[in-house]
Amino acid sequence: MSIDELTNELERRLAYDGDLDHITLIESSGVIGRVAAIVLGILSLMIVILVPIIVTMEVIYICFPAIREKTNELITKLETKGADKRLLGIAFRDAKHAIEQVYCQGELNGTIGDMLWVYLKIKVKSVIFVFFLLSLVLQGGGYIIDLVWNLIGNFLERLFY
Repeated sequence: MSIDELTNELERRLAYDGDLDHITLIESSGVIGRVAAIVLGILSLMIVILVPIIVTMEVIYICFPAIREKTNELITKLETKGADKRLLGIAFRDAKHAIEQVYCQGELNGTIGDMLWVYLKIKVKSVIFVFFLLSLVLQGGGYIIDLVWNLIGNFLERLFY
């Protein structure tokens, strides 16, 4: 049975006489739960794979000015052709922000190390948030979330103080 058939059958039985077979209800909720678990598993897998790839691309973008120039040329070409550049914009957003902070605001000396430090400050927050959401999606218990939160808090405390 498909999900649509199950939900339609449940609606029909409730609308007809209010009588609902508990076995059908349990079977339906089991199928819907399995489908939801598969979807959440695929989303979690995408997050676990895409976040390190994006971080790697941004670090390469910061460290190698030649790649930075070619990437900017590609984004310009996409803009002139009218293509959607949101994917590249999302992938390099934090790296561009770190470079702008170093160069435009004159915050630091302008070296690659300074850019990477600013990028680390920016990216730590978003990575912590993403993996916190990932732990909630994967139904990490309160103990696991407290443990992760303590580890992150201690790491940040030692890093910045």
